[in-house]
Amino acid sequence: MTPTKVKNHLGESLGKVIDIVIDSQEECIAYAIISSGGFLGLGVKLIPVPWRALSLSSDGEWFVLRLDKAEFRSAPTLEATARTQEELGNRDWSAFVHAFYGKDPYWKHGPLAARS
Repeated sequence: MTPTKVKNHLGESLGKVIDIVIDSQEECIAYAIISSGGFLGLGVKLIPVPWRALSLSSDGEWFVLRLDKAEFRSAPTLEATARTQEELGNRDWSAFVHAFYGKDPYWKHGPLAARS
């Protein structure tokens, strides 16, 4: 079974991975897109999380993101529109997202480093 749940290091639920973004030029997974919050599809936030900011739980059942819930609520979000692709392709915006999570942008290390 592939994990989709995302919890923080305290075991609190943050959301679910609903998609991944692959950078074909760098040959790596750039982001996991996490769906968080909302009710019946209303008020859902789409949050891009650098792939390297996630790890697997010890039992492999979910992804772990080392942020508390308050920090995660203030994370950069995506618009659920065509602008999303433009945002994810913008290196300045992507660098801002990576900095929020305390990670170097994946493209600065090449494909092998981005996979580690």
